[in-house]
Amino acid sequence: HDLEAARHPHEIKWRDEIYLHLDYKQRGLGGASCGPDTLPQYEVLPEPTSFEVILKPLKPGDDPAAKSKLKQHVI
Repeated sequence: HDLEAARHPHEIKWRDEIYLHLDYKQRGLGGASCGPDTLPQYEVLPEPTSFEVILKPLKPGDDPAAKSKLKQHVI
């Protein structure tokens, strides 16, 4: 947890690995810290969940919007 330990960007330890953390859902605005809480219809409740993400490399000149529409076969 080098990121939490670093107080400044130059203190972050370089790693050979890359970690990507994704959230499946995120709570709506409002947390009751200094205003109203999130409305019930927008609350994110804990539940078993799984999802998949496909990462596609882009080359210079590639159109990201066009690449995102390509059909993928999941194995």
